[in-house]
Amino acid sequence: MCARSSRGSARVGKFVAAVVVATLAFIAYSRTLLPGVDMGDTGGFQAAVLWPDVSARQAYPLYYGLAKPFVNTVSAANPARGLNLFSAIFGAAAVGLLTLLCSLVTASVAAGIAAGVLLAFSYTFWSQAIIAEVYTLHLALVLVCGLALYAYSLQPSRARLAVFFAVYAFAFGNHLSMILLFVPFTVFLLQVTPERRTLFASTTIGLAIAIAALGVLQYWPNFRATWYTVNGPVAWSDRFATFWFDTTKTDWRETMVLGVPGDQLASRAGMWWFDARQQFGLVGLLLAAIGAARLLMISRPWATLVILAYAINTLFAFTYNVGDTHVFYLPSHLFTAFAAGAALGRSAGWERSAGSKRTRPALHIAATIVVITYAGWRAWDTWPAIDRHDDRRAEALVTRMALGVNP
Repeated sequence: MCARSSRGSARVGKFVAAVVVATLAFIAYSRTLLPGVDMGDTGGFQAAVLWPDVSARQAYPLYYGLAKPFVNTVSAANPARGLNLFSAIFGAAAVGLLTLLCSLVTASVAAGIAAGVLLAFSYTFWSQAIIAEVYTLHLALVLVCGLALYAYSLQPSRARLAVFFAVYAFAFGNHLSMILLFVPFTVFLLQVTPERRTLFASTTIGLAIAIAALGVLQYWPNFRATWYTVNGPVAWSDRFATFWFDTTKTDWRETMVLGVPGDQLASRAGMWWFDARQQFGLVGLLLAAIGAARLLMISRPWATLVILAYAINTLFAFTYNVGDTHVFYLPSHLFTAFAAGAALGRSAGWERSAGSKRTRPALHIAATIVVITYAGWRAWDTWPAIDRHDDRRAEALVTRMALGVNP
């Protein structure tokens, strides 16, 4: 009874820590939030969120499905600001979910807090949490998948597997790059399922196909939009081809995936190294390396998932020849922060090791204070560079253009 009560208290502590860290992140994001419109993709999202028509090119049905009622409710008069706030909310949610997941996996609240604050105040993630973009929701959905996998690993069952399948399938409605996690998630399931053959049973495969089909239905309005295009395709095969072309943006992506020329690889490597240091600093990256090794002692399946997911997402972003490569490193930053937090985790045998009752707890507390202080310093240092609460340059430009004034 006492042991059960202790476990319950520990779990409550992890949830409380997640809420606190998420709240701190939201305060930072709301204080630095872009107040209105922006240029580029952000402006496109802001313009489309309340627009009644749908096109195949708007290939983010889950994002718009969640954002539209939110913006209509809280900021219909200023949809741009409402959509920016939507990103901030899911950015804070992602931070809280990372805190919770890392705490659960490592059995350490300190590890979860460290992971959460390191991601929360990393430069690129913060920059996406204060504008209208799909990436904070993307990372939040990745982490919900992680929590579903954690629940399944504790008690493998068809019901829990179905929950994971559902979250993963519907996450494709926000961003198709979820496919990059297919291999890490599959390997994890193979590692934690006692009877692996059940994963290949016809009932399991049928369940996966059925749930995937439900996930695909999110794109039905986008597909129907091809029917009403002026001079649009008539044959069903042509409609599907047009839908696929517009939804996946084949016209430019097929030339950019694995599209970095060989003579640019050295500069690309330099950009990757700069980007990694910009998020976490050398101290944070060293902590992540230590944490990856520690994860191998804590849980080999989770270590494999984190390392594989980091490697695949990093390789994709590294070879993706687009101007905004930095945002495609965001999943890599998520797994880097997870690994950094795991450096403070407690492996099996921690309490039983010699001298642990006196020295280990003190060292653990000291290390936790140092890491959280470091993350706080990085937040203070990043704030002036990231703050856009008074940035109205795009609004001024749009106003001048509307008035016919030379921008």
